[in-house]
Amino acid sequence: MSHETGRAQVHLLGRRGDRWVRATAVTFFAVLQLLPLVAVLGAWLGVGVVGTLALFLAAQLAVFVLTLRFLAPATVVIGGDGVTVGRGGQGRFVPWSALRRARVERGDLVLELTRGEHLRGWASDVAAARLVREAIDEARAQAAPSHRVSAAIEALDRHEESVEAWLAKLEGRAASSAVYRDGGLNQASLEAAMRDGASPTSRRLAAALLLTARGDEVGRSHVRIAAEDTADPQLRAGLESLLEGEHAAIAAARALRQRR
Repeated sequence: MSHETGRAQVHLLGRRGDRWVRATAVTFFAVLQLLPLVAVLGAWLGVGVVGTLALFLAAQLAVFVLTLRFLAPATVVIGGDGVTVGRGGQGRFVPWSALRRARVERGDLVLELTRGEHLRGWASDVAAARLVREAIDEARAQAAPSHRVSAAIEALDRHEESVEAWLAKLEGRAASSAVYRDGGLNQASLEAAMRDGASPTSRRLAAALLLTARGDEVGRSHVRIAAEDTADPQLRAGLESLLEGEHAAIAAARALRQRR
């Protein structure tokens, strides 16, 4: 199961209804194990039959909700800059440069990273996992090749600066029109930096800030395309904030979140 959000592809590794059946079965057997414990707890608290029944129902509901969340098939977002795997609204972004290969193992989607780490996406549908692996391979093959980064572009990184100091530095650069001509921060280099999944999030957001600061619709259109194309949910939130006219500090807070 898949659909597209802008240009990024969103895939679900299975059917949503599968987890309800599995969660119900797991909850039934788990609650049978909890029944003696709930009975002892009710007697110790002195809540009587009604109170013990309430404790039992609360335990049953808690087990069901946690199991339902755990058994949710993974969601995979494939963009021009990389892939995000997660569930329940949480995910991890992996740029193409950090991905060694994608494979299907025991029905699950497994991403092998260049540092030896493995990222697993639980799937309830093996066929869906295989289709997603093929989509990842295709998108990775079509991704733009890495490019040399100028010192001016690298200087956009936040490093150990506070967000406030970093934004002030960017605002100073945006106010200088000479920077775009002589400082290696022309439109093409800024666009490339913004869309490069291997670049730090702060650099990508900084490039977008400078593009939107120019005030022309061309720069905004490229930021809009990058927001639609990225698989990184935090970067997308930051870029969309910029396009909506929110303050740069708000966009930075949404995009960075402890990142560099």
